[in-house]
Amino acid sequence: MHHAPVGRGSMTVRPLARALSPLPEESLPGLLLRLAYRMERSPARAARLCGLIHRQNRLPGEYLISLPAERIGPFAAAARLNVEEAHALTLSSFAAVFPPLASVRIDGSRNTTAARKSWAASISSRYCAACLSGDGSPVQTLY
Repeated sequence: MHHAPVGRGSMTVRPLARALSPLPEESLPGLLLRLAYRMERSPARAARLCGLIHRQNRLPGEYLISLPAERIGPFAAAARLNVEEAHALTLSSFAAVFPPLASVRIDGSRNTTAARKSWAASISSRYCAACLSGDGSPVQTLY
């Protein structure tokens, strides 16, 4: 199956030579980290190849909440996902039960001071200790 390149400004986003299916409840950073490991590239390079790097050569924190309309298609095509799978990597499905998610703007003009008050808009890393300890399965032991 051949995919045509997806244009994004001056950069063309092509389907990755290697792709991964998202794990249940996986986040966008989690998928990018697994892709980077599999491709033997940095996470920043994996994000760039998926058309997600933007200002300051980094993945914007807002992308954890929802991917902008102009990025979701190219990302899904590059990662060989459908749009629903790509959206499922973000927190957008929780906006109905956690109203601050619905109020965070992802167009680059949001008030960063207001966003810092919401845990969901934080650009710092978070983890679940129980998830990191794993269940002893081969995949969790390996990664």
